[in-house]
Amino acid sequence: KKNGKAGGGNDVMWPITRKDVEQIVKRLREGKLLPGDFVEQLLLESTKAMNELNNVVHVEVRGKEKVTIVGDTHGQFSDLLQIFEQNGYPTRQNKYIFNGDFVDRGDDGCSIV
Repeated sequence: KKNGKAGGGNDVMWPITRKDVEQIVKRLREGKLLPGDFVEQLLLESTKAMNELNNVVHVEVRGKEKVTIVGDTHGQFSDLLQIFEQNGYPTRQNKYIFNGDFVDRGDDGCSIV
């Protein structure tokens, strides 16, 4: 595990936790930038994780689990946050499938990543 700083002096261990994500989202909502070294580490860790995933994923939903399918976000971070507010953050029981263009336009494309 490596340390990083999400901003405001908060240490983050990899992989990041839900609490870390909530702190990052709060900071972005306030219009604050994340430190460059943290963003670089986040991109490296995300790339490593995504490279280990298959291109097509079969999602099984059991019992009280649910899945939310999200179309193209086009870099609209506020829309993504609204989706999370309405449907909850992703968890093992609250799955998401993101389809299509994440960051191809919109002012907040990097925040989506």
